[in-house]
Amino acid sequence: MRPLTIAEAASAVVGLQQEIQRSEESRYDHRLHGVLLVAQGMTCPEVGPLLGDAPRTVEYWVRRFEREGLTGLTEGERPGRPSRLSAAQIKEINRVLRARPSAAGLRANLWDGQDTLGVDREKVWNPAGSPPMPTPVPPFRVSAPEAKTNDRQSESVVAESAQKNSGS
Repeated sequence: MRPLTIAEAASAVVGLQQEIQRSEESRYDHRLHGVLLVAQGMTCPEVGPLLGDAPRTVEYWVRRFEREGLTGLTEGERPGRPSRLSAAQIKEINRVLRARPSAAGLRANLWDGQDTLGVDREKVWNPAGSPPMPTPVPPFRVSAPEAKTNDRQSESVVAESAQKNSGS
């Protein structure tokens, strides 16, 4: 029997990993599978890449499981900066964004960023008519044989020009 394959495997992997991260329950199941594989004899460095996680992450799961049992694999409080918005404000934002922009008094029918809000892109990207930012120059030169030849030719032209100017 032929082994099964998945068309567009790379994009399928990304999509599946995003789906795992979407809910608390699926992340719990993901950690559960990682610990199960270790319990069946695989090492953390084997399990990590298999599940798309760092081996160190799998080690954390196993240690928490050993210390706290299945409860150790559940989601905990995540550290981070507290929200500046109240729960009521977040609820109102979600309500507005779930409706069409025209329901909020805007002239667009789809939420598409700056155009929806009527923002002038030129003012955002070039405030107060300031000149455009210069393109950054890399701090190193690309080492290509043809570039070296051109540099040497340029140096010799400059040197010849300097000799002519100093002689006259």
